[in-house]
Amino acid sequence: MADIKLIIDPPINNEYFSNEDLISGTIILDIKKSLSIKKINVKLKGYVETLTKMSGDYFHGQGGLMTPVQDNRSIHGIIDIDQRVFPPDNVWDALDGNVKPFKVKPGSYDYRFQFPKLPKRPSCIQHHIYDINCFVKKSETRLPPSFNYEWQDPTKIDNLDIYFYSFGKVLYYIQVQLELGKSKAWYKPFNRYFTETEYINFIPDPKETMYKVDYDKIAEVGEVEYTEQNLNNSIVTGDGVNRRRLLREKDKFTIPHNVNDNDNENELTNMMSNTMLNAPAVTTDQNELPTFSSLEVDALSDTNNNTIDIIQGNSRSNLTSRHLIYKSTYSVHIGDDATIMCVEVRSRGLKYTYRRDFLFRHGSNKFDHIFLVFKGNKDTIRNTKVTPLKMQLNLLEYASYLSHGVANENVSSLRLIEVTDLNSPENKNIVNFEECRTLMTPDLGYGKCKMECELKLKDHEILKKLRFNKENYLHRGNRLFSFKCCTIKRIFRFQLVISWQIGGKVIQTENIINNAQIFSHLREKANKVEHLPRYVEPPKYTEVRNVDNDNA
Repeated sequence: MADIKLIIDPPINNEYFSNEDLISGTIILDIKKSLSIKKINVKLKGYVETLTKMSGDYFHGQGGLMTPVQDNRSIHGIIDIDQRVFPPDNVWDALDGNVKPFKVKPGSYDYRFQFPKLPKRPSCIQHHIYDINCFVKKSETRLPPSFNYEWQDPTKIDNLDIYFYSFGKVLYYIQVQLELGKSKAWYKPFNRYFTETEYINFIPDPKETMYKVDYDKIAEVGEVEYTEQNLNNSIVTGDGVNRRRLLREKDKFTIPHNVNDNDNENELTNMMSNTMLNAPAVTTDQNELPTFSSLEVDALSDTNNNTIDIIQGNSRSNLTSRHLIYKSTYSVHIGDDATIMCVEVRSRGLKYTYRRDFLFRHGSNKFDHIFLVFKGNKDTIRNTKVTPLKMQLNLLEYASYLSHGVANENVSSLRLIEVTDLNSPENKNIVNFEECRTLMTPDLGYGKCKMECELKLKDHEILKKLRFNKENYLHRGNRLFSFKCCTIKRIFRFQLVISWQIGGKVIQTENIINNAQIFSHLREKANKVEHLPRYVEPPKYTEVRNVDNDNA
């Protein structure tokens, strides 16, 4: 009777729709014979669907029988916009509610439509109650990105991991609905509606998918950093109070200095491969971001009296903002049980990672400040040979689905890069123990100390060129981005695994970067500026008089 074709105009970036897009398109209606049409509507809808399962060990009693607990399904409608394209507004208003079908002749008809910009908050929050189980607070709920829209039919999935992964979806679609008039004969079967549906991919701006995290619970706050000017023989405390302390060691004390960003590095390609591994359970939801401000202190040293004064005052240019310290999961015992070693990743930029961000490059503020920290017997530390062998950086994904108070979690991993030549002659300066710094720790006792040495992975020829997600990778059909909504939470962690040779044994250390918020967008500062084309002088023309024509 009628064929409906829905053509959606491409988004501004030709990849996915964002908050700045006006979603529009064309409806083409091909009628083969006369048809009674009451109206034609086009709808923009979105919903979040989750399905959670209970373990077979859980049963509930009903009528004296123990039956397995049923699956839990939850559907949240997040957007519903309706627009009529036929009949026109002037005709619809003239009918004043008494709508009768219109007799439409055979032929081809097209109708344009355009929706306003998508709202920032989902419509389901008006139905949220205070005691409902959600991953985010009602005041922090934002319109989520499309998720698992390629896995709409679980019956067509032949991979068990993908099957459980598809139990959570965020879908947006445009649907055309053609409503016919009544059938002339009551006994004839009558299909009142004809529909055509197209799913769209929507990814909001990064600021709309950011969520609050209390980083004090997942990492330590580092000391205030100083430049090396006038601090070579001093010790600095960063607690921001007036203090006078006696130096009990004669070693040289220095503090890591600030780094600057370097540009024009070559890029690395083909560095991402997919692998699966088991990972620890996801942490609980965090609350809010802390505000880091530099401490108002100035450091003055007096090497003659072996004392140091911390004087409260205004912040100077030699002070930098505080950083987060991500310590290795477990400490490694070296030599004796009283001496331990751990790895610390000190970063200011791992909270937010955009596509094509440098990860190890000097000045990236991500993995460019990695330190070996030793604590214990000074002689044991100096006499133990520690050699890095290889490293691997993974991205752990935790996709959690919630329905009626029951949550399921899917864990997977992406191997971003693996380097196996850390002990090669070309990389002998990655760890230089002659540059070890001894830190003042009087609470350890006599003969014991705390030392740190930088692991300069930023100087590795491959690592310093590595960009995050340069290929715009699709993991299980989804781009790499983190988000939280009512019943779906997708978060990421970085996992840095380093193999060491210590005293003839090979030992691994692991650093977990919790709640690393990932974005599939490019960082604004990384966008290259398109320069104007070089000016070229236009050709010069001279008017030549045609003598033959003048004589004619």
